[in-house]
Amino acid sequence: HLLEHSDRVWIVDVNESCLDRCRERFADRDGLNVHHTPGYSMEPVPDASVAFVWSFDVFVHLEPDVIVGYLGEAARVMEPGATAVIHHAGKPDWSLRLAPVNRRAGRPGRIAQRWLSQRRWRDDGNRSDVSPEAFARWAREAGLEVTGQRTSWGPDGRYTVDKYRDCVTELRKPS
Repeated sequence: HLLEHSDRVWIVDVNESCLDRCRERFADRDGLNVHHTPGYSMEPVPDASVAFVWSFDVFVHLEPDVIVGYLGEAARVMEPGATAVIHHAGKPDWSLRLAPVNRRAGRPGRIAQRWLSQRRWRDDGNRSDVSPEAFARWAREAGLEVTGQRTSWGPDGRYTVDKYRDCVTELRKPS
């Protein structure tokens, strides 16, 4: 847990019941700040006050405009030299350019798009239409450096986000 490695941890989310669960589970932990936000704001996290940002299994469901907003907020709260690790949808950029055409074809087009984007006939995991290239571009526009993008990590790539063709992007705020 991040709480074991930091004096202060901020949890910011739009889901109040998720935050209530965190408050209950970590009630005995000092340095935990739990805050509900109505959108992509990370208020009241102070500017340049966070050394590490972590998000797993959230950004995969967010629309591009919300991702852009959160990346801007991450850049605001990160101190110079800070790192962020964010798990997001990783559909191939080329496949997203075909999406408008495939959607006009109705159900067969949606199925074809799912196969092209995620190599899945069913169950797309409700992933947003985001590519690693787009995510990296938005991060750079927010003033962050992309230091890596991957689909697996650990010994021999033991851990993976490839089931839905996701991606994990590592970011750094320049000093």
